Amino acid sequence: MAETVLKSGFTTFTNVNLKDMATVVSHAAAGSPLIGSGRANAASKNMGQNGHAVLTNERFVFGKGKILKKMAAGESVSFDEALAKGDIVFDLLLSEVTEVTQGKQGFSTTLNIQTYDGVYKFAFMKKAQFAEWETSVKDALANV
Repeated sequence: MAETVLKSGFTTFTNVNLKDMATVVSHAAAGSPLIGSGRANAASKNMGQNGHAVLTNERFVFGKGKILKKMAAGESVSFDEALAKGDIVFDLLLSEVTEVTQGKQGFSTTLNIQTYDGVYKFAFMKKAQFAEWETSVKDALANV
């Protein structure tokens, strides 16, 4: 099956919970095979970063730059190249997601995506945006 974009839009990566980040970093330091392409390092450098998220039927991607807008428009994207250039901060495969929960960060509602190597939190200022993303991610996970 071809990879299909299910949802895209603006969000803020907001992993400011040091306990969660310590888990991610400790797995990386131990050389855990569950760590994606430098995700722990990227997470520690990108806390509180605004960016663009794209959900496909295979992955949840977060980053900056035009590459994600091209992806959302249906253009083919080289994930390895985009990660190397820093356009993509996270490329979370849906097959690695173990749980999706709701959280709070200040006035924002967060979408907490638990993977084998830690929790990735994405904030939405409007509750309706959170609800749309939560539904989309859970629907995508049900079809993995």
